[in-house]
Amino acid sequence: MANKDICENACAVLDSLHRLPKGKDVLCEKIAGGLTNTMYLIKIDNESRYVFRVNGFGTEKLVDRIEEKRVLEQAALARICPKVIYIDEKVMLQEFCPGRTLGLSSIDDPKIHELIAKKLATFHLLSVENPARSEPWFTKTLKSYLLELNDPKMSDLGNELLRKIESMDFQLTLCHNDLRLNNVIYEDDKLVFIDFEYAAMNFPEYDIAHYFWQHEGAQTASDFRTLTSKDRKLFLSEYLQAYYNVEPSEKLINEILQRIRIFEAANHFLWSVWSLIQHRFGRSDDHFCYIKNSEARFAKYRECLEKATI
Repeated sequence: MANKDICENACAVLDSLHRLPKGKDVLCEKIAGGLTNTMYLIKIDNESRYVFRVNGFGTEKLVDRIEEKRVLEQAALARICPKVIYIDEKVMLQEFCPGRTLGLSSIDDPKIHELIAKKLATFHLLSVENPARSEPWFTKTLKSYLLELNDPKMSDLGNELLRKIESMDFQLTLCHNDLRLNNVIYEDDKLVFIDFEYAAMNFPEYDIAHYFWQHEGAQTASDFRTLTSKDRKLFLSEYLQAYYNVEPSEKLINEILQRIRIFEAANHFLWSVWSLIQHRFGRSDDHFCYIKNSEARFAKYRECLEKATI
């Protein structure tokens, strides 16, 4: 879709919401976004700025937009994400949030980990309308992806992984489910999360495990970077203190760190399957190969599974 068409679509949404003053110049600029959606910065006479998202083809099979809207509304009230102005199955319009998007350059910054840990705990404590799910997001999503992929080998591995996780005692919280540094906007010691497409009730350990592994379009196993043992303990200490409002013991931190191991494997396996599905949809470009990403994820799944104990 050309920028002109995008601009017209964004203007139509803004006009319907009475946010498009007559006679004002509107500029539409493509900005960095995720792998499946396209993001645009909408400027109105350099006075008002919005982010306009065009959802990728086929994402309706993978993303519950109604659930996304419900979560975004609650997260915005808690100042965890920018305010959403409009959302439907095809597009989303959101207030622009000033700041810089974080990346791998921040993985060695303990201050960033502390801030994100506290913000994540706040998010996990949120309650959303009708949050009850018969299954956690990970369980439900992996089953759905395996059904879509229809690969017997991956199905056997996925079902075995699910049996291990479901044998554990667990609680569910509202989770982001795709928390990476490049889904965080930071400015003046404050930050917000973005990209809540996969947010839903899930294992909180999964959210933390996902954050522990950072990348920017991994094509090989070596493209992943993980938090050091010291930073993992720092992150978890800040998280638990914010969540329970009490300083956690060293024993509790170590127990949860070990518990998270299986979710590290689960995270890599899920996104390995996801990449295979994206490849089946024919999605690929000069900068990202889904097959290579799936292979890299699968290698990390094997590595993390060896370290996990149930």
